[in-house]
Amino acid sequence: MTAILQIVDGLNGPLVMELNRVLNGQGGLIGRGHNLAEGQLAGFVQGEAQWSPLSGQTALGRRTISIPVTLWEQSHDLLGQRVSKLMQCTSQPWWLRIRRSGGTQNSWLRCFPCTPQIETVISASNSAPVARGQIVAETDPYAYGARVDGGEVLVPQDPLNSSAWKRDILDVPGDAITPLLLRLNDEAAFSAAFGAFVSMRRRQTPAEVYSSKLIRQAESSANTRAGTPGEITFTTLTGDAALSQDAGVRVNFLSGYPAGRSGSITFAEPTLTGANAVGTYRMFVRVRRNGNANNQHLVMRAFTNNSNLAPDEVVVPAGGAATRLVDLGLVQWPSAQPATIMAPIPTPSNADATPVTLQIWRRSAGAATVDIDYMIWVPADEDSGYLETDSALLQPATQFVNVDGFSHQAVLTSSDPRGPHVIVGQGYGANTPTPRWVGGAPHVRPGNNRLFIVAGTTASSVWPKGRDISVRYSYWPRFAWLR
Repeated sequence: MTAILQIVDGLNGPLVMELNRVLNGQGGLIGRGHNLAEGQLAGFVQGEAQWSPLSGQTALGRRTISIPVTLWEQSHDLLGQRVSKLMQCTSQPWWLRIRRSGGTQNSWLRCFPCTPQIETVISASNSAPVARGQIVAETDPYAYGARVDGGEVLVPQDPLNSSAWKRDILDVPGDAITPLLLRLNDEAAFSAAFGAFVSMRRRQTPAEVYSSKLIRQAESSANTRAGTPGEITFTTLTGDAALSQDAGVRVNFLSGYPAGRSGSITFAEPTLTGANAVGTYRMFVRVRRNGNANNQHLVMRAFTNNSNLAPDEVVVPAGGAATRLVDLGLVQWPSAQPATIMAPIPTPSNADATPVTLQIWRRSAGAATVDIDYMIWVPADEDSGYLETDSALLQPATQFVNVDGFSHQAVLTSSDPRGPHVIVGQGYGANTPTPRWVGGAPHVRPGNNRLFIVAGTTASSVWPKGRDISVRYSYWPRFAWLR
C-alpha cells in the first residue's frame, strides 16, 4: 500500500493538501526527480522525512519534523499558486496524516506554524516549473491514532453490585499514556447539583481492584465500637432500604451528651492485598444525619496506627444533604512505610491494608442520631479528582458534562462533543450552572485500565444508593514512534 503524507484539517479531518501525489498530469508535490514510479512516496528529495526523538527525561518537550519537498506544476504560474497554498497551510497550527508504505493504520501529527524554505531561482532562459525546499516544523511530542469511543454504560453506585464504581477501558493501543475525554449525560444525575470523585488505576492488574475488596460495611462483625455510657451508644440498623445491604450502624447521642465528646468505630481493613494493594487511597464514609442532627455541625477524624490521617478535623456543616459521602483524606498502604523497595529485587513489593478508626462527635449537646453506612477506599495515586456542578443543568436530558484530559478542565456542552455542539457559557442574567474539575484528569495507558467514579460527594443533594451514573469516554491513542 502506498505511503500517505497529507496536510489535513484536524485529526481525522478532510484533505487540505496532498504531499504524496504521483505524476499523473495534475501536478503536485513530487520527489526523486520527474520519473516518479507509481506508488513511490512523493514529497521527499535527498532523503526521507525525519521526526526528531523525544528529548529530556520527561519526554514532554516539542519535537521537530523535517520534510524535504519538490514542487512541480504544469506552469510557473500554477507552481506559484501551489507554493502559496503550502505557505498558507503551514502558517497556523496544522496536522499531518501519515501512514507508512505497506501499513494499514493512520497516524496524525499536530505541527506548529512554520515557513517552508523553498528555493527561488530566476533563470534567463526557459526552465522547468519545479521548486525544491524543506518543511521544518515543531510538533507535539506524540502522534495520535484514530479516536476510540466507549459507549454509554451505567456505572452502579450500590456496593452490593459487583461492578460498583468501576468501568474498564481495555486493550488500549499505542505506545504512550494518553488523555481521556470523559463524557457524562445523565438526566437524573444532573437535575440537581452533582459531585463525584473520579480516579484511574493503570498499574499492576487493575481487574484485581474492585468494590468488594475496597469496602467495609459499618455493621460488619469485624468492626469494633467504643462509646460512653449515658452519652454515646451504638445500635445496628436492619431493614433500612436507604442503606447499603439495608443495614448500618446508628450513633446515638443521648440526652446527657456534652458537646465535643467522641465515640468511635474501628473499621477492619479491606481485603485488597498483595502488589495491587500498594498505593494511596482516598477514604470516604457514607453518613446520614437524622432530625435535628442535620442542623448541627458533625465532626469526624480518621486514624490508622494511632496516627491522624488528615491534618484537620473533617467537619460536615449544618444543613445541606442529610446523606452524603464524606472525604476523610488519604491513606497509604503499606502504612507509615515506603511504598516499595527501590533496589532491583526480582519481585514487586506487596502490602496489606490496615484498620481505620473513625472518631465522630457533635459540636452541640443533647440527643440526636447519626447513621454510618460504610467506608470505602478508592485508588488515588495515579489520576484522580473531583467533578462538580453547582446546580442543576438547564437541559439535563441533552447537555453533556465533560472532563477534558487534554486541558484538565470540565466543560459543559449542548450535546455530545464528538459532533456539532456549543460550549455552554454563562448567559447574561441567567443562572447557568458551572461544572468544575479539581485534580489530575484521567489518562489511559496501552493495555488495560480501570476507571472509578464514586458519586454522591456533593453537599447539597442526596445520591440514592440504587442510582447508577451514565458514563461514556473517548480517547486518541498516542505514539512516540510514527507508525
